[in-house]
Amino acid sequence: FSLFDNPPFDIVSKPCLSCTEAWTSPFEKVLLEDSIGRIAVEMICPYPPGIPLLVPGEMIDTSRVNWLLSQKTMWPDQIPSFVRVVS
Repeated sequence: FSLFDNPPFDIVSKPCLSCTEAWTSPFEKVLLEDSIGRIAVEMICPYPPGIPLLVPGEMIDTSRVNWLLSQKTMWPDQIPSFVRVVS
């Protein structure tokens, strides 16, 4: 039994915006399922293990959303149902 499923995508990706640009951008809060194709404003970092699963400035794609939703079953209080995205 593992508390962490390996993601079906490259863990390290190049953000579309810098963290500063993402954090200071106008944003809206949307359901995680509705965030596909949007740019993240916030970090998702469950602890443990304390590894960011989503970082500000990162483009959110289908495989990442599906993986985050599957991880939510293990960390229901640490992976949000809503995420802030650049508006």
